[in-house]
Amino acid sequence: MALSELLDEHPDIVGLTWSIDTLGTIHGEQYAQDGNGRIVDVCAQILDGTAVHSTLNRDGDRLGLAQLNTVWREVPVEIWGSYPETAAGGVR
Repeated sequence: MALSELLDEHPDIVGLTWSIDTLGTIHGEQYAQDGNGRIVDVCAQILDGTAVHSTLNRDGDRLGLAQLNTVWREVPVEIWGSYPETAAGGVR
C-alpha cells in the first residue's frame, strides 16, 4: 500500500523500476545513461532522507552510484541508481 501511495502522491518520480521483497521493503532502481543519480536525490527530498553518491572504477570505466536507505510511513525503502561517468567526474 505504501508504494501505491508514494507513486500516487508523487507522480514526478519516474524512471525507477519498483519492487517489494518478502520482508516488505520497497526497492526502486535505475540503470541510467545520464542524470548523475538525480532521481535518487529527488526521492531523498520527498522521503526525508539523505542520498549517498559514490564512484566505482570497473575495468577502466567509472560508474557513478547513488543510494538512499530510509523509512517512509513505517516501511523500509531502498533506492539506488547507477550511471556512467567520465574520468573527470562528469556524466558522459
